[in-house]
Amino acid sequence: MISKELNAPSLEKGEANNTKAAIVHFEALQYRQNAQEEERRAVDFTKYIATVMQSEDNFIDNGGAARVYNFPNQQSTCFKVMKNRHLDMNAAKYDLGAAPSQEFLFMEKVRGLEKLGCRAPVPEMCVESGDTSMIVMEKLSAVNLQHIFNGKVELPEGFDYDVFTESLQEYIDALHTEKRIVHGDLYPRNVMVDTETGLPYVIDFGRSRSIEKDGKEVAQLHAEKDWERFDELFLQLENLRHREKVSYEEIPIPQDTYFFDDKVTVHYSKRILEEAISIINAKNFDPSLDVAIDLGSSKDLIITRDKEKVRSVKQIQKGSDIFYIGRKRKDYTI
Repeated sequence: MISKELNAPSLEKGEANNTKAAIVHFEALQYRQNAQEEERRAVDFTKYIATVMQSEDNFIDNGGAARVYNFPNQQSTCFKVMKNRHLDMNAAKYDLGAAPSQEFLFMEKVRGLEKLGCRAPVPEMCVESGDTSMIVMEKLSAVNLQHIFNGKVELPEGFDYDVFTESLQEYIDALHTEKRIVHGDLYPRNVMVDTETGLPYVIDFGRSRSIEKDGKEVAQLHAEKDWERFDELFLQLENLRHREKVSYEEIPIPQDTYFFDDKVTVHYSKRILEEAISIINAKNFDPSLDVAIDLGSSKDLIITRDKEKVRSVKQIQKGSDIFYIGRKRKDYTI
């Protein structure tokens, strides 16, 4: 139990009046006394947090608008600290996403949701003190997917690309259909890779929203943004799998064929581009058919003339024909 491990210094009588700390959820610490006692313990805790943050040895990583820290001498728990910008006078003018307390409640709502090994970290508690908020949660034995894409860290040994993407896909679908939540910020920085299993974790629900009361069309619109981000992750992972990057000029492109971008979010690997060119220039190629780009891995990467069938990030034009490369769009029921 965390409360026995933190050993935060006790407060003298009356000292609690100098600092206000509102407890959103203290159940994990089993503090069931009256409100005054809970506030006293919250102030105690926030002071302890301040001492932890003074040491860079406890710093783990930046998480968007937050900073994430270790608890000293603890392997299973960490906390992230952020400014509650929703308290600013001009907060209504900006899209700030979920308030820290709302983010915590989203994490509570997805507690126990796991699909093929993919899940979110378990939340412990949320404490708010002035304009500062802290979420205490499970510390994951994992690396950030964005750091992997940037080359800062390597994928775990034996990492299975297909298992990873299938697990993440199933989790997002369940998030929408079972929990009626859209993540809203499904970029590589918010996906972790377990260092032992290679399975994904989804973190940072600060841009999440409930679609519980939305109509089907509105819910679908919000869910579609998650799937767009997922497809970009998929393509980045495919590029990592075939990691040799190359500029377009280095690829032998027939005179009547050229590439242009629908939206530039990822750079295709040399192998994917070469395979795409070989497909559309094959003698038996039928432009009316969708063709899988078979690289001995996922068959979800296709070339098609129907833009609605993919969330395209790259287009090829050959003569008067335009083809779209992307992950085959799947139909998800909301």
